[in-house]
Amino acid sequence: MGCSEIVIIRGGTPQQLSPAATVFTAAEFKQRLSSASFFGLLFKYHNARAIVPDLEFHSNPLLTALCLRFLSRGPAWLEDETGTRSSIGLGRLAARIRLFLRDFAFRRDELRRVARDLVSLERLTRQQEKRRVREGTPVYLRTDLLFNLRAGGSVGHTAGVLNNLETLCGRPTFLTTDLIPTVL
Repeated sequence: MGCSEIVIIRGGTPQQLSPAATVFTAAEFKQRLSSASFFGLLFKYHNARAIVPDLEFHSNPLLTALCLRFLSRGPAWLEDETGTRSSIGLGRLAARIRLFLRDFAFRRDELRRVARDLVSLERLTRQQEKRRVREGTPVYLRTDLLFNLRAGGSVGHTAGVLNNLETLCGRPTFLTTDLIPTVL
């Protein structure tokens, strides 16, 4: 007999949880996924959902969708912190697979393009270094597809740079896709 629901929490906060729900954090589920015990979870649940901070931007969308589909005999969906749901059906899976295959097919071209852009930027930087103006407000831009980061190397680095940049060239303007709690 199957269980009612499995919920995987990937950084968001669920609106409500059934007392009968099986709940995993993303780390716990990843550990389970890499062990043989994962096979015991296949099609065990009536429904499956993953709680993410943002429906549009979360890591591994194809893997997440496939896992949810294989865990549930019934509905599967992604849900954000506001309770908005995105159902995972055959159409959504097909779209995710198509995007994955497209990205996989063009990855070498994209890497070559990025390498060319970096060489161009290095040349431009060397040319402009002699004309550098030390006036104005520095801008620190941080974009990230992982939300709700609270600690770790990238968070520590960002906080260290921002918190000490003022001593070199003035208080920076910080543009980011998510708040960093250790930035003053």
